[in-house]
Amino acid sequence: MLCRMNTFPHTRLIAVSVAAALLAAIPAAAAVRNEHTLTLKLSAKTTKRSTGATIATDRRYAPPAAGAQALLVTKIVFALPSGTKFNTAAATRCSVAVLQAQGAAGCKANSAIGGGSALAITGTPFDPVRQQVAVYATDTGLAAILTGLQTAVLPLKLKDNKITAVLPRVCRPPGTAAQGCPTGDIVLKGLDITLKAKTKGSGSKAKRLITTPAKCTGAWRSSATYTFSNGDSEVRRSSAKCRA
Repeated sequence: MLCRMNTFPHTRLIAVSVAAALLAAIPAAAAVRNEHTLTLKLSAKTTKRSTGATIATDRRYAPPAAGAQALLVTKIVFALPSGTKFNTAAATRCSVAVLQAQGAAGCKANSAIGGGSALAITGTPFDPVRQQVAVYATDTGLAAILTGLQTAVLPLKLKDNKITAVLPRVCRPPGTAAQGCPTGDIVLKGLDITLKAKTKGSGSKAKRLITTPAKCTGAWRSSATYTFSNGDSEVRRSSAKCRA
């Protein structure tokens, strides 16, 4: 009489092993963080007006454990109230290439459309270190130039009502990003800038740098979306009263 071996335990073991391998290959789900504050408001309170804008954000930053890398914010998308419009033709433009090569001195006098300051965590006793920020209109959007701790030019993308900043990795000297920042990262903690209201021309041909939305239902709502270096994200919201 032939005997049949029960192969079920072996098959089950293989299935369990495969499932475990698949689970291990799946990256951990990105978390939603809660580290920032945000104030984002337009200076004009009525519809279809030339306006300035104020953006202030601050991060509750916790230094990493010894030997660990800092958790960085790699991108911020500031969404002004829905319906807000940008037109950089209302300003005197300066190119990113000129800012990178010559700094603010390469742009025409009084061409900055705004500015303020940024706070950085450097790992020194002087933290947070304050840097000066000047903002310029360009042919493709905006650009911010930071001076103080070091000079850096940051292109800012404009699309619809959004300003997008992709933040480069900045290392504590003498480390470089190509080396993986062996001496540690400089971390953006806070930002406080104001964009000016600017208009070029008059009447129906007037160009406005920023125009308020065409509608108001009592308040204009803005937001900022932060993306972290580990894939985590965060959304902060801000609102301000408006009038039709």
